[in-house]
Amino acid sequence: MANGFPEGEFFLLNTQAMLCLAANPGGSRNTGSFVTKSGSEIEYTQTQPPVAQVECPNPPGRNQFQGWYFDSSKDSWGRPANYLVSRMKVSTLGSFALHGSDSFGVEPLEMWGTGRDKVATWKAEGGYIFLDGKPDRVLTIDSRADNPTPVLAARGGDYQRWHFIPFV
Repeated sequence: MANGFPEGEFFLLNTQAMLCLAANPGGSRNTGSFVTKSGSEIEYTQTQPPVAQVECPNPPGRNQFQGWYFDSSKDSWGRPANYLVSRMKVSTLGSFALHGSDSFGVEPLEMWGTGRDKVATWKAEGGYIFLDGKPDRVLTIDSRADNPTPVLAARGGDYQRWHFIPFV
């Protein structure tokens, strides 16, 4: 186990809410268009990064966006990455890791490319998942919104304990 995470791929299940953490495709957005000399229009789109969400567990074969792994590989200076990475690669964009900041309040989580600088590093302990070195703010399901959302929030509330289930 590295930083409290299991080896291999796994699901993150919050048994209190009975919801899994997922990284669903972010879709695409139109970034502009160009009209050719012949009068036809070419539209340009950009693939958006995945979106961190919580959702009901899906049965095998339909749960690919709910799988995660912990990347503890070392960089060129010998420091472990300690990224919580979605097992699904998004087209040519590559792999995405769960990212949160250490600001105060309830902080929504994002998905950042693993090649980006300053991607959040994580630790798991006693069912809590938190930014490495900051155990007072933990991965939580914010149930106040119409759609429950994964956030970082102060330790001590509901929907904060997670279970690792091997991905099969």
